[in-house]
Amino acid sequence: MKKLINLILWLSVFLCSAYGQSRQGIWEAQGHWEGLGDYTGQVELRWNGVSYNFIRLVAFQNFTYGDRAVSVAWTGSAAEIPNGLRIDVALRQADFIPIMGDESRTEADRDLLLVTGSFQIQGEDRRLTGRYVAEDSRRVYVEEELRNQRPLTETPIFTEARNVTAMHEPLTPELRGLFFTLFRDYHQLPALARYRDREEFQRAVHSAIADPTNYDFYQANPKALRVVNKIVDPIALTEESLRAGAYSYSLREKADLYEALTRENINPATGMMDDFDVTSSTHRPNGDAALWTGVYVAGQAMRYLVTGEEEAADNMARSLRGLFTLMDITGDPREFARTLRQAMRPLEGDWRAGSEPFTALDWLCCGNNDMLKGLHYGLLWGYMALPPRYEEVKQGIRERSATLARFGRIANGGWFNEMTTTALAYYVTGLDEFGLRYDRIAGNPLHIAWIAGGNGAMHYQGISDWSGQHLNIVSLMILNVLARATGDARAMVYQLGLKSGFEILQRTRPTLWTLGYAGLGSWVGRASEEVIEDARWRLREFPFPRPYALAIDHSIQNSWVMSPYPALPWKLDWMTNPGRQQGLYMYPLFEGGDDSYLWKANPLSIRRGASNIRASGTDYLHAYWLGRYFQVFDKGE
Repeated sequence: MKKLINLILWLSVFLCSAYGQSRQGIWEAQGHWEGLGDYTGQVELRWNGVSYNFIRLVAFQNFTYGDRAVSVAWTGSAAEIPNGLRIDVALRQADFIPIMGDESRTEADRDLLLVTGSFQIQGEDRRLTGRYVAEDSRRVYVEEELRNQRPLTETPIFTEARNVTAMHEPLTPELRGLFFTLFRDYHQLPALARYRDREEFQRAVHSAIADPTNYDFYQANPKALRVVNKIVDPIALTEESLRAGAYSYSLREKADLYEALTRENINPATGMMDDFDVTSSTHRPNGDAALWTGVYVAGQAMRYLVTGEEEAADNMARSLRGLFTLMDITGDPREFARTLRQAMRPLEGDWRAGSEPFTALDWLCCGNNDMLKGLHYGLLWGYMALPPRYEEVKQGIRERSATLARFGRIANGGWFNEMTTTALAYYVTGLDEFGLRYDRIAGNPLHIAWIAGGNGAMHYQGISDWSGQHLNIVSLMILNVLARATGDARAMVYQLGLKSGFEILQRTRPTLWTLGYAGLGSWVGRASEEVIEDARWRLREFPFPRPYALAIDHSIQNSWVMSPYPALPWKLDWMTNPGRQQGLYMYPLFEGGDDSYLWKANPLSIRRGASNIRASGTDYLHAYWLGRYFQVFDKGE
């Protein structure tokens, strides 16, 4: 009797399995979506041994968002029911845009929206007809028909490719206990209350998220918009439009778009890289413009060296003259300005009136270590790249590099600044007074060890000075390029610094470090092709246009978790400064919101506000032309 029962059970499983696979295949889909209209597409049912893996791709016939034709991708599961099929899908509601116009996400939107499809077999052709209805039918109510079943293809018709990788290893229990004791008061802040007991919070591992989903689709369909496993409303459509704007272009096409945009940010009266007020179409001085203008000059220099485009040389020369003015306008060779503006009264804050012959301009005090990197970077690359017709600008570089080395307070205010300043001055002037000073500092064993160790590159358990890491890579590239240009035997030390810093930061997807190491690390190895490919993906992720007008807040989704560690903890203000709060997740660039320069922004930041101030494309152009100059990727990408 027992054997008979087992046989019956086995036959039941066998027959159910065989019957279950009868719906397997790709079906033509057509239907009507309440509020969105008619559509066509296809549904895939792929048997997994227990149920069906369900994929649904449909495109609306008349519904568009802006100039983009809208389609939808769903994934879920399906199971046989008497004379039909049940389908289950979970859709995201709140993702990363909390509010837009009259639309907003609520606390209830944190949960996934469950959608159930109920289909019945109809007619001799065995078509399936039914509807999808969400728990809240105002969100999803769809009537659909599936017909003309055909065999599966080898690969699914759609794959959601989002992946998550740890940025570091977990701490040992002893170290974790030490960290949690150190930040125990921080953990009691109300903002952390809903996360303290979450497993992810307790594990304290920060992760980087990459999401190439829809990349190939947008490359083939640049005027499309495909919403994946989300509700379809203005916020979700806008969220997906950021991905579409990132993935619809080649790297070079995006560079061309950012070249045009960035020209609007250059103030014609000063040559400085300003912010741009899109409401009034006016320039707003950026307090860090000495750095961003120098980085822009470097990017244009690389562009000129790669392409020979005269426009790049003209852009270089114009902004180099702006850098010259930063050093000349103060009337004191020891000091330089942070940025410039056309003269305005009254003078407020750190603004100063320009000395003769610059009385038509104001300058912002006071140049510092960060801004000095912009001067170094711009002067170096400008000198390397300017064509002969700009000899007077090259002479200006020689004169001002010498002035920095002889008199500059910040330029000589610490061994590393003095070392870089004198190396640059020696390269452009050939004067031994600078070469001897450089050799003395660069030969110090402690200095060699510091640089070879990564020049201060740092990331530990989600904690870093992200802006400082940008300054570190710029500084190391300056030293490496100078060493290459002058035949300096210390080039290997500087390359080792690139390698060390890259290895410290590698799991944080450090685009500039990857490109610099890939291009300059010839004696100490080279970044792997896998890592270089990730740098390509970071540029692919880079949104166009910049999402400055959108508020971003990752904490509106249930899957997001606060980090147990504050940003920049050495500032000792994490109990009173909400800006020190950060998350456990680093998102793709198109989900991260805008910043004046994305490569220096904290990738674990929680939120960014909407603004009418648009930053330039200096960050994208810097990385793109760096990759092109070092032949990490080519013009066809």
